[in-house]
Amino acid sequence: MSSKYALKRLGQRLKKYRVLLAISIILSLVFVVATLYVPKIIGDATDHIIGKGKVEFKEVTKTAIIILVVVILACFIQWIMGVINNKITYNLIRDIRQETFCKIQMLPISYIDRHSKGELISKIITDVDQLADGLLMGFTSFFSGIMTILLTLVFMVLINWKVALVVIVLTPLSIVIA
Repeated sequence: MSSKYALKRLGQRLKKYRVLLAISIILSLVFVVATLYVPKIIGDATDHIIGKGKVEFKEVTKTAIIILVVVILACFIQWIMGVINNKITYNLIRDIRQETFCKIQMLPISYIDRHSKGELISKIITDVDQLADGLLMGFTSFFSGIMTILLTLVFMVLINWKVALVVIVLTPLSIVIA
């Protein structure tokens, strides 16, 4: 079975969980925005430290509270994302296991007799567990990774488009040269 075909079948199975998947993607977006916003807030806090003896404590305290709220929000969102991603993954894996065991029950006795005891079950358990691990890591890393890259570029353009343009041009060039 080709990887393309396997991914297509996996995508079809995920349609059943598209609402949870959409929620996970939205939460991932909010999480990335929150984590990328923290350095901006820290920059604002340092702007209120003008020099020796010239610290605007009221503004620094206000900014520190905002940082704390954003970090707590990001942690909470990440926890909810983990719960949702676990639910998607384990429900999908449960469906695959049930379908697989139904197919085993339909196998001819001669096929089962040719294989050692537990070989089929062992293969199923191992393969499905590896799929579960891959899906769980994929859900948690894939969307967040892509959104982090895209939103970092957006933040860079908003802060200083000239520097962002230099980074956008030099990054692929450095990858090719390295």
